[in-house]
Amino acid sequence: MSFSCKNFLLSAVMILLCIVTVSLQGVLGDAGDPELITLQRKSVKASSVLLEKGKPPSYYAAERALDGKVNTAWCASQDDPGATIELEFAPAPLKTVHVFGGYGANIGLCKHNNRIKDCELTFILTSGKTVTVRGKLYDPCETSFHMDKEFEGSMEEWCKNPCHDKSCPEKDPKKIQECIRTLERGEVKWVGYPQGGVSGVGEISTPNGELLCVKGIKLKILSTYPGRGSKGTCDTCISEIVLSPGYAGSDDVKEFRKKCK
Repeated sequence: MSFSCKNFLLSAVMILLCIVTVSLQGVLGDAGDPELITLQRKSVKASSVLLEKGKPPSYYAAERALDGKVNTAWCASQDDPGATIELEFAPAPLKTVHVFGGYGANIGLCKHNNRIKDCELTFILTSGKTVTVRGKLYDPCETSFHMDKEFEGSMEEWCKNPCHDKSCPEKDPKKIQECIRTLERGEVKWVGYPQGGVSGVGEISTPNGELLCVKGIKLKILSTYPGRGSKGTCDTCISEIVLSPGYAGSDDVKEFRKKCK
């Protein structure tokens, strides 16, 4: 292959990558802006932290919900059913908060523990006022399973007939259980953005989706999807919280950011 031909192919590949990148930015533009909590955060505190034998006190600390890793988590103590977590940060425009309301180490552990169902979110404005909304989160444990398989049913339903055209029914109970165990060892993926969600996934928005100038948020857990573990073994955790102003590159957000002090 000649040098000029190689250059042409390389240029074509680079252009294609640029197009794909721009397309993904359009799709994932509301997926969260980690800059708001990783570079401008002032403090984070929780009403309680789970202490577990053999693990350091910081293992389930509130900061774990803000480290960009879905396999770590803040977990509340079991005697704190209305647990809260509160963030303070430099003034920033905010429209949406994405919450992974479970323990994301793997799918099995996510289902073993409680997952947040109903919550109350308070936006603390730079004016000193507060705005409080209530949100309902979907059970996050099988989100990546549903996306990977393009299948809306349960893992058990999939393992009983693991073909999209339903042409391969499985009747052996042992094979079905092994199929489920294999799937549950899989990684929990918070789809769309490494540090955050996508529109509609673990999402709580300001009233009417209005941009607010915010200096902090406080999230209170109101109810949970109960874990399947035995009594005393199910913890309530948040693996990740990400803040989003919406489409960060939009003119509205750019203008709002200038006056959000």
